[in-house]
Amino acid sequence: METTYTAQPTLSFGQAMSQALGRLCTLKGRSRRSEFWWFMLIFVILYCIISSFISIFVELLAAQIIEQALCLVAVPITVRRLHDCGHSGWWCILSWLSSTAISILFITSGAADDLMSINGDFIAAMERMNTLPVKIISAISVVTSIATFIFCFIDSQKKANRYGNSPKYVANSTIEEP
Repeated sequence: METTYTAQPTLSFGQAMSQALGRLCTLKGRSRRSEFWWFMLIFVILYCIISSFISIFVELLAAQIIEQALCLVAVPITVRRLHDCGHSGWWCILSWLSSTAISILFITSGAADDLMSINGDFIAAMERMNTLPVKIISAISVVTSIATFIFCFIDSQKKANRYGNSPKYVANSTIEEP
């Protein structure tokens, strides 16, 4: 017996947003590309608007904390998207954790103050950030972010995987004649 798979139609904007918002806090399961990319389009637009206002009215450290917390909204759908193409959600979580650590180190090391002063000193800021822990965390952040981004473009696995059934493909069984 041979199994063939039929792809379901691409989700519309409304369907994608409804599914994404309905599972906003769920890390389990799988999300299709259309669900992920429609959600991310709206998320990035809103994130840019909100972070612009936050940076105007809130101190830098508090603004960074709020912005990193806002990024948490995108973690569950990204984890589900990674699950859909057969990858671990840890890629996304490590990416978020390492970028958060870099932001905190940037501010607490004084590098942010060096850059944000009236006569910003780029060299002094980079010297503060030129430590082995920062280099290691930065490398982790770059690798996991790029991998996560690339994985999000991969098509759904047709078969069920350890994260559940495919939300895109439906199995059709055909019987081969002897």
